Amino acid sequence: MIPDGAQTPAEDSTPSTTKRIPPLSPTPPPDPTSPTNPQPSNHADADPIVATRVLPEFKLQAIARLIPDQSESARGVQRFIATAKEQNICLDELFATFDQSTNPPEIGQVCLAVAGAGATATLFISTRDEDSSSSAQQRIAAIEKACLELGKKNSPAVRLAQALLEPHEKSAIRAFLDAGFINVGELAYLCRPASITPCLVHPSHWPQGIQVRQIQNLDKGSPDYKNLLVTLERTYQQTLDCSELAGLRSTEDVIASHQASGEFAPQLWWLVFDQGQPEGCVLFNLYPTQSSAELVYLGLSPKLRGKGLSTHLLDLGLNTLLDYQKEHSSNAASPWKLKEINCAVDRRNAPAIRLYERAGFTEFASRVGLVKIIS
Repeated sequence: MIPDGAQTPAEDSTPSTTKRIPPLSPTPPPDPTSPTNPQPSNHADADPIVATRVLPEFKLQAIARLIPDQSESARGVQRFIATAKEQNICLDELFATFDQSTNPPEIGQVCLAVAGAGATATLFISTRDEDSSSSAQQRIAAIEKACLELGKKNSPAVRLAQALLEPHEKSAIRAFLDAGFINVGELAYLCRPASITPCLVHPSHWPQGIQVRQIQNLDKGSPDYKNLLVTLERTYQQTLDCSELAGLRSTEDVIASHQASGEFAPQLWWLVFDQGQPEGCVLFNLYPTQSSAELVYLGLSPKLRGKGLSTHLLDLGLNTLLDYQKEHSSNAASPWKLKEINCAVDRRNAPAIRLYERAGFTEFASRVGLVKIIS
């Protein structure tokens, strides 16, 4: 999703608030169940901490643990469940530790796993009692249990777990690292109002040998699908964006994630060819219910970088989005108003950040991306 080529973690499928936090990011989705092997009490010399699947009778209590503000937990739980239902988010993969010294047992720390496209799942954990060493160990146990169970799933299969945390959530980040996740970089989330007229110059003719065309058919095995596979693999070479992800996901899974981010609109996906060879792409998706669009990916192979093509590709996408909005805003059956365009970029990718800032994007959030191969 950046000019230098990138492979950001799978798109987050959790409920969003105002601005959507893309590829690794958003706000907590939902899903709880309860214990079969209750957890031992939390004493220093006690047996190892055990996390178990949350049973239905503990589901609301588990969800409440995922609400950061305890004073808002009652209303927060209902909002959480309602948002999950709206966005078709399943709440069945929820794992927790339990305090067996109470009757009935009380939930300790919780981890919710939300499966997404591209064989990925996003994890969300409780963050109360962050300074307690016992809570830290329980959090790790819940994460590890979630990953263990996700690795057993066949439908849908999950091969990579991910989490997106705010930089100040040090204890939560440490829990994921201690559970075997790796830090793939800090993502800056950017937004620009759609009302800003693109100020970048769109060339009437591309440089000699360069051809840019819309994707027509992304069925597996189609020429466009094969060209996109080759393109993505070439754009990941020497990337400045989440380079730690290299080799962790199949390119087929990456395409599935990109397509599932928002609403796939093939007229907003382009391939870039140099002398007939696929060397770049720019991909936008729509979020009609949020009146927004997302720059899912913008990448060029090393041979095309530094030639100003990223500027023109971004301009092509922004202008096409405006045309698309004009066409659909007058549709009485399903009017659509585009208000903003979002994207995410690795903070280390300075060329991409400069490009987006010139195009009117400003930062509104940041997340630390963490991933782990689980099967």
